[in-house]
Amino acid sequence: MSFFLIFAVVLVIGLYWVMTQVRRSGKREAALLRPGVAEGLMEGMNLRRREHGLPILEWEENLTVVAENKAVHQLLTGRDE
Repeated sequence: MSFFLIFAVVLVIGLYWVMTQVRRSGKREAALLRPGVAEGLMEGMNLRRREHGLPILEWEENLTVVAENKAVHQLLTGRDE
């Protein structure tokens, strides 16, 4: 009986740790720049650029991935390279 109780407690602690630490880090990286926020920022910049007669910026997925990865790296390590 006590072995089962210890096993259940260790299992619950392990599941809690996985849910709060391991899965959370992946969500945090993906959620740093939400598409709605990014599109709103891009739209605001394009409005100002039109006023000044500058070309409009376009969204590129490949560059977005690189920029997000760099931002995550800088946020997690605290180093600006």
